[in-house]
Amino acid sequence: MKLRCPYCQQLFGPEPRATCPHCGKAMLTPDRLQRHPLRERKRAKARIARQAERKRQDRVLPDAAIGRRPGAMVLVVIVMLVLGGLLVSRLRVRSAGTTTGRVLTAQRNLQTLRIALERFRMDCGRYPAREESLRALVADPGAAGWKGPYVNMVRADPWGRAFIYEPSATNVVLRSRGPDGNAGTPDDLAAGPPSAEEVAR
Repeated sequence: MKLRCPYCQQLFGPEPRATCPHCGKAMLTPDRLQRHPLRERKRAKARIARQAERKRQDRVLPDAAIGRRPGAMVLVVIVMLVLGGLLVSRLRVRSAGTTTGRVLTAQRNLQTLRIALERFRMDCGRYPAREESLRALVADPGAAGWKGPYVNMVRADPWGRAFIYEPSATNVVLRSRGPDGNAGTPDDLAAGPPSAEEVAR
């Protein structure tokens, strides 16, 4: 911004001065171009105070911020309850994958297959042959009187191994090798004969 001397009409820079640099006559300049030491000190103090306040707010601890807001503690408690519920549900899901959970799943599957085998025997007059295997419970092997499917599908045991199926003329052996995967060890799981109520349709 340029200033014009009211006497000689010459232009000069905005440097605040009391006289014209061309004609030397005294003149007044706008207040905003004149530096007032007191005003500058006030501005500097205000700027320093703003910077200090900004730094103080940045360093406020979360606990102190919570204490200043009355509803914040309730919000924290709700969040902690939700997180606790999620943790408990995750622990339950993990427990289903432990050995105990797998043993229970294997026992349920064995019992379901054993009931299906008894229904097959009631309809067909025999158990599925060894070569027909447990697949005869899902798809018709060509047996007279077959009224299946008796189960939707035959899964492996919870350890990923096929169930052991050993039929005879009057009985059937159905078992899982258990957690160690070896047949004939103490951790093998077997299905006993189901009750008449379980077999009844």
